[in-house]
Parts: sequence; structure tokens; C-alpha cells
Amino acid sequence: MRRPIHVLLLATVAVLVLTLLPSYAQPRYPGTTLTLSIHAGHFAIPWQQRAPIIKQRFGIDIKVVGIDVSDMYKKQLLELTSGTGAFDILQYNPAWLGDYAPFLQPLDELMQKFPVDWDDIVSGFRTWHSTFGGKIYGLVMDGDVLLMYYRKDLFDDAKNKAAFRQQFGYNLAPPQTWQQLADVAKFFRNPQKNFYGYADQLKRGRAFYWYLLRYFSYCGPNAQLFDPQTMKPRINDACAVQALSEMKDLVALQPPGVLNWEWDELFNAFMKGRVAVSIHWPDEGKRVAELEKAVPGAKMGFAPIPGVKKGNTVVWRSTAAGGWLLGVTKASRNVEAAWQVVRFYESKEESLKLVIDPNTGQDFFRTSHFASPQVARLAPKEYLTVYKQAIEALYPELRIPSSFEYTDVLDRQIQLAFTSQLTPKAALDAAAAEWEKLTNARGRDKQLAAYKAAMGIR
Repeated sequence: MRRPIHVLLLATVAVLVLTLLPSYAQPRYPGTTLTLSIHAGHFAIPWQQRAPIIKQRFGIDIKVVGIDVSDMYKKQLLELTSGTGAFDILQYNPAWLGDYAPFLQPLDELMQKFPVDWDDIVSGFRTWHSTFGGKIYGLVMDGDVLLMYYRKDLFDDAKNKAAFRQQFGYNLAPPQTWQQLADVAKFFRNPQKNFYGYADQLKRGRAFYWYLLRYFSYCGPNAQLFDPQTMKPRINDACAVQALSEMKDLVALQPPGVLNWEWDELFNAFMKGRVAVSIHWPDEGKRVAELEKAVPGAKMGFAPIPGVKKGNTVVWRSTAAGGWLLGVTKASRNVEAAWQVVRFYESKEESLKLVIDPNTGQDFFRTSHFASPQVARLAPKEYLTVYKQAIEALYPELRIPSSFEYTDVLDRQIQLAFTSQLTPKAALDAAAAEWEKLTNARGRDKQLAAYKAAMGIR
């Protein structure tokens, strides 16, 4: 039977309303202003771009306070401990959770009321970034892990293959072990042409990340930074000393000034064709065309982090080496409104826009990101495969009270070893002694409980 035209119109309108409802059926918070503490620079810009959208959708005004990365921990912690409520939303490093958790709003109940596709976040990031002591304190905004990049064109070159085999007695390939990486560094090193086989990012304050990559493999597969029964440091164990000794030898093969290299220096050295291999965050893999444009004939290859061969297995672990979360402060006067903004920013749809934009500094962290056709057009399949392997092999950052101080001590001491002011053993013994002082000052039992909670040890 033919339906009257007005009935069909009503039905059509009803379908449209139901289809559009999710976009509009969210709470609004008119007259609310939220203050966000954000990493200055490319992390702050996307927030400023989305401020009008947040205003239209939620009735919320946002004030973005950009803080230089070197000052974020101290400035944020000062505000948190003073209880001023100056910040509603924080961008922060997972390593700071041991200090920040008491001042952050647990998100579990808010997530039940206003879901956020939690299971779509890759499990390694859910476990080792967002969760602390069984509660959720943040949403991932930047899926950082460390990957290995190499010049595939140089590794595939027949002359290079023959020369490498003659010199080292095995086939030239992406290095699977740290010793093989040292061989590659020696082989490609050509200071006369300002070309080097390998480089780390070793500026004071960040070098410890690249050392810990070695530590987790030399002391693995069940490496611990502390004895989980006594909280005694393990950072000066024999395996740790070996890792630092071999790393120091490798530093001598790297470009001049590498001890002052930060993100830009290492990124540019690889992307402009001055090093054959680097270990870095995921950014390069989304910008393959830049390398090919800068260096005619260059091809980018991807591989897991090197490790240490133990029996028939190569033990290796990646780390987040930073990464970023968004959290809501307990002192916020608008907790629910703050959660709505965080939830919007890291939703499937909005986060995909962010991670495919190379200018945001944000990297993939959702299963849907890796499955996205837009990502497939942007990033090589080999890169995405290695990226997922690195997440599966993720070793968590140290997440206990004063973790910033612990790692800063380690970074300072390994720098003294790199510059031969101390032997690797003396440097790590000194680091362990300072770690003991920090633990005693904080309370050994308290620190031990926090370490177990952070590592999921019962």
C-alpha cells in the first residue's frame, strides 16, 4: 500500500534526527573556561585550531598555556602540589605518574558515563601509559615508541654488500644486535664526506632513553631497574655496565657534537642523508617523501630495535621514551567539562586527524589508526608492521615518585662516562648510590610499593 507523502516525510526526518543525534546529544557547559597546560610548540597549535569547535560543541572556552618541555615537570608539579586549580587539563609524560597520580582525577567512572572507545587504544599503551595502580589517569595523545630507520638503498647496494661481507664475514642487513649495529656504524662512517653509519640523540636530559634501550636487552628478558623485593638499584649490575661500555664505544663512531643532539638534530641528520641508521620516534615513517626528495635515490627502511642474542633468541625491547597523556586535575572546578574536552580531542575521529598531520607531533595509538585507509596512504606497510611490533615489545618508563630525579641522575652519570670523566662502572655505581639516597629520602617501603604498582608486580 502506498504511504501518504506526509508520513514518508516524517519518517525521513526521524531517521535524520536519529542519525545526527550523537553529534548533538552531548552535555553543554556554557560560560565555562578551561585552562590547559600543554607542551609549547606543535602540540599547542592543534588545540588553538580546535578552540572554536570546542566552543561551538560544548560552550566551553579554552585557554592554552604552552610550557617548554624542559620546564613542564617542575612547573606542573608545583601547581599540582599547591592545589591552586590553575590547570584543568594537563599534557604529561607517563613517567611522571608516580608524582602526578595523587593530584589527577581517576577517569574510570567518567569513562563509564561518557565512553571513549577505550578498547580501541592499543593494549601496550593502555597498560603502560594510562593505568597506574589499577586506575586510569590519562588518555594517550601521542603513541610514542622507538623504531630503527635505515637507508634501504645503501643496504641493498651490491657493492656495499660485497664490501661489508669481506670486512665483517656476514651479510649486510638491518642490524639485529647492538654488535651488528656497531659494525654498520664502522662500515658506513665517512667523516670526509660528513656521513656516518649511526647516530643517537644524546643531549643532556634525554640520553638515558637511548641507554635504557641497551639496558633492557643486555639485562633482559626480565630486566628490572630495581630489585622488586628490596628496591635495591639494578642499574649498576654487570649487564648494565656492559651495555654502557659498548654504548660508549659506539658514541666515538658518531658525528661530532652528537652529545648535544636533540630531536631536530637527529631527525635532520637522517632525513637529509647524513646518517645510514638511526633510532628515533615514529615521526620519520610518516614523512618518507621528505627523505626521497632531499636525497635522490634514497629509500627508507624500518626494523625493530637491536638487541642481544641469548641462545637462539634476540632479546630486545622498545620504550615509549616520553609519549604524552592528557589528564584532568582533581583541583579542577569543572572535572566533567574537562573530561568532555579530553574525550573529544582523543576520540577516534579527531585523533585520526591529529596523527596523520605530521605537524602535530602526535603518533598512532589506536587500533583504528593502524587500520585506517588514510594511514595506509600515508605510511608504508612495513613501517606500520614494525611500529606495532615495537608497541608489543614496549617496556614501561620508570613511574614512581621522583622518577624524574632518578632518570636525571642516570642521565648525568652516563654523560660523564661518554666524556671519559668516569669509567662506565664508576658512573653507574655513582648513579646507584644516588638512587639509594632518593629511595631512602622518599621512604623505601613507599617507593617499593609504587614500583610494584607501576610494574604490575604483586
